Amino acid sequence: MVSNPSDIVRLIEGGVNIKNVNVGGMTFREGDKLISQAVAINQTDLAAFYKLLELGVDMSLQQVAANKKEPLDKARLDAIKF
Repeated sequence: MVSNPSDIVRLIEGGVNIKNVNVGGMTFREGDKLISQAVAINQTDLAAFYKLLELGVDMSLQQVAANKKEPLDKARLDAIKF
């Protein structure tokens, strides 16, 4: 578990093999954008998510195991405006 997507980028760039990421529990702070009920991101997070897509990481949003996974893909990221 990590606290932000930039940490995942650093892990991958450091040699850790990560192919799938479930994004959840990112608390809202002033200036953030909500992308799901439980995930709020800033511009740094958005850039890291794009980098993860470039690295071939499959990302999804799922607040709890009982919820259906939602893809966190380029189309969803492109819809976020700061």
